[in-house]
Amino acid sequence: MLVIEILSPWAVENVHKGDAAGTVRQHVTTVAEAYAKYSDQDVTFVGFADSEVDSMSGLLKFSRRYGITWPTALATGLLEDFSIGAFQTVVVGADGKTVWNSTMPGTLESAIVQAMGAAAK
Repeated sequence: MLVIEILSPWAVENVHKGDAAGTVRQHVTTVAEAYAKYSDQDVTFVGFADSEVDSMSGLLKFSRRYGITWPTALATGLLEDFSIGAFQTVVVGADGKTVWNSTMPGTLESAIVQAMGAAAK
């Protein structure tokens, strides 16, 4: 099972600015809590930030600030390819199908539990 965290340059570069910072902080904190709880239970976490981020150092600074300890890489055109705004989390089940993404109703944790249950069957 896979949890994919996708961040935009906007999210990474504007983390200190008003409401945007609060929204990003809440989103990433939710993923960080799930990582702490499920990463040792056959759930793999990986992150991508669109390559418009000025540098790897900007991504590393963002990761340290928000406690992102799962692998995260820069990716070119990811946001355009998948029509993603600022950020999105996707849960992919063991069968390779999307179980949930952060634009759908429900929570990351409930999606992980659902996918883990399906994998156990």
